[in-house]
Amino acid sequence: MEKTKFKTLYTFDVYVTREVEEKTQKTNEAGEVVTETKTVKKQIPRQVCLRRPTRGMLDDAELYFNVLVSKGIQAGLMSRALLAKRFNNDGGVVSEPEKQAYAKAYFDLERKETELMKLRSLKDQSSLSDSEKAYIEQLVKDTATLRRSLQDWELAQLSLYDITAESRARTKTIIWWTVNLAYMRPENDADTDTWLPIFEGETFEEKMDSYDVIEEGEGFTEEQKDFYFRATRRAAAATAFWFYGRASKQEDFASLEEEINRDPTKTEEAVAVEKPAE
Repeated sequence: MEKTKFKTLYTFDVYVTREVEEKTQKTNEAGEVVTETKTVKKQIPRQVCLRRPTRGMLDDAELYFNVLVSKGIQAGLMSRALLAKRFNNDGGVVSEPEKQAYAKAYFDLERKETELMKLRSLKDQSSLSDSEKAYIEQLVKDTATLRRSLQDWELAQLSLYDITAESRARTKTIIWWTVNLAYMRPENDADTDTWLPIFEGETFEEKMDSYDVIEEGEGFTEEQKDFYFRATRRAAAATAFWFYGRASKQEDFASLEEEINRDPTKTEEAVAVEKPAE
């Protein structure tokens, strides 16, 4: 594998169980210090990351998406625009109260975010009173709740178009991004700027062949299978979060992972990155 250096979007540790030798020193009955060696199982971390996309990668992904949309339409799938037209002819998919609720939530989010920015910029944070700190904390919670509510509503609207050519292309494009962005730290390498691609190959087809080899697991040790399973699952979910605009910084991804750990049902985007059937 060729080592690479680049800027990262998100880094995380994948822990695997490994047998290692552990040495301990004891004093025997004769008063001598002896070293005992025993084999123990330990959780060993290995770092994985999503690299920050380059301009060239963004252009290639856009082309890949558009080609897939065209192929889907040629194969008989409806476009998003055509399906939306049919929905509108049937009276629309969103009721007037739903539109008003969405507009109100969006307005409230804008207002609270603006107020929060003013409070954080106009006054020295260290001189804030307890009531002001409490108010800022409440604003942070309110904006997070509103943002989540709006995202859930938008995802619900997206689900109505899951049978379109664009939906199929979007799912496959997330796979494209996953195999191109996922990297791992070389084992026993102290160079913190060096990474290896999880999916080997120069072209997308070669990387997908590597994807298949990893999924099948033939020729891998149990430790390697465990590592690749954990690494690819988390990398795929993180890629989907980035693709849908829900995360773009290290802390965004960490916050979303905490949310998933609390409630595993909130992984609609992650489910979308499961490798689709051809």
